[in-house]
Amino acid sequence: MTSQKTSNTVLYAEGIRKTYGSSGNAQHVLNGIDFRVTEGEFVGIMGPRVQVKQHFLTR
Repeated sequence: MTSQKTSNTVLYAEGIRKTYGSSGNAQHVLNGIDFRVTEGEFVGIMGPRVQVKQHFLTR
């Protein structure tokens, strides 16, 4: 998905992680997510569980 135009990055995140519980009972819900949104792009977040998407969007 490479564009020949130079686009401005409006949102960039790298290495997003979220874990619930402790070491013996840890549940990794976000594990090393990287993304970049450039000017003019539309973004959708998809996944099997609504709770993960809600947490990602509200934190």
